[in-house]
Amino acid sequence: MSVKIVFFNLPGASGHINPTIGVVSELVRLGFHVIYYADEDSRRKFEALGAEFRNYEKWFHYHHNTETGTDLIPMALEELSMTEACIDDLLVQLKDEDVQAIVYDACCPWGKYLSESLQVPGINIITTIVSSPWLILSDW
Repeated sequence: MSVKIVFFNLPGASGHINPTIGVVSELVRLGFHVIYYADEDSRRKFEALGAEFRNYEKWFHYHHNTETGTDLIPMALEELSMTEACIDDLLVQLKDEDVQAIVYDACCPWGKYLSESLQVPGINIITTIVSSPWLILSDW
């Protein structure tokens, strides 16, 4: 039986989701069973890697947008609402699945609470652009 790792990411936030593709690809290549939660737009890319894909549609229908994402208070309230909607069901589901680790985007606080409740390692990830003083001088 392979080690099972669950990823939780913010639905529709490609800037949060796309940087995890290489990590998931490598984990699958190494024989880990990866379960990836995001929005349906991401299903094909993760299933193509060999990961098991799941969405949040049972609990909420959030799709990231720049209006919500740029204002801290509405975004925090939305994250709390999503957490409240999914946490109980996910806790029951993951207990039955013998998950060994949870990787969660910084905008998915339910990942932290689930890892603590299940007493498995929780790994918080956050994406950011690579920057340097020369970035503004580049022509890309």
